[in-house]
This record gives sequence, structure tokens and C-alpha cells, in this order.
Amino acid sequence: GNAEFQHSIKNAVPEGHTFKGFPIQFQHLNSEKMMISLEKAATAADILNSRGDQVRFALRARIIVYAENFTAVWVMLAVRYRSTDN
Repeated sequence: GNAEFQHSIKNAVPEGHTFKGFPIQFQHLNSEKMMISLEKAATAADILNSRGDQVRFALRARIIVYAENFTAVWVMLAVRYRSTDN
């Protein structure tokens, strides 16, 4: 569950770094439409526009096909970067 996810993120993100993630689900396989949706979502756009030291992006997708050709596409977009004091 959520506790396991948080624990795995804490283990993967070095001290002094920030992690941001954005999960989204689609019911189609059109990658262009997915990108448009990601760019329109404020959190996803913030991740895509991240700049800084030691920036690392990640994208994970899982496609589940159900009866009658129904698909559920789960996408997780994430970024990790070194936090700086302003």
C-alpha cells in the first residue's frame, strides 16, 4: 500500500533531494493524447519542467487489457532532483 510506496521512495531518494510523482490513468493507447493530458495537468507539467542539479526523470506505464478490448493504462511520471537553499 501507501506505506510501502513511501518507504521505497525514501530508500531510492538520496538525502537532500526532492521527489515528485504524478499517477494518472487512461482508457486509450494514444500516446499523443496522453502527453497532451500530462502537459495540461499542473503537477505533471511542473514535473516535466523541472530544472536543477542532478535531475532524474522516470516514467512507468502498465497496460491492463480487460474483456471486449477495454484497456486501462496506468502511467506514473516522476522526478528527483537535489534541493537547493534559496
